[in-house]
Amino acid sequence: NGLLLPRHLKDVRDACVHASEQYVPQPYPGSVTLFRPLQKSMRRQDDPQQEWRRLAAGGLEIHEIAGNHGSIVRGQEAQLTARELRGCIEGARRQHSGRPLEKQSS
Repeated sequence: NGLLLPRHLKDVRDACVHASEQYVPQPYPGSVTLFRPLQKSMRRQDDPQQEWRRLAAGGLEIHEIAGNHGSIVRGQEAQLTARELRGCIEGARRQHSGRPLEKQSS
């Protein structure tokens, strides 16, 4: 891309690339909610939906948001993403009312 990175940042980038190349996703026993843009990436030609379905043993729920990969988390499209996410959180709260939600340790 023509940018010169300081050595320490290049090392971090290289470590991230290596880790992503070595990573093998494992099945997840619960359900997965996927937020994805309607505008498809020019870099990625395949549809990851099949892989998500294979990994999400509890089912897959897909929410398609107007925009592209970056815009669904920034700008006006981010508001749409936030609205969808808020609805999912409220749905999960209703589904789990009457029993405590598991707390994540930090």
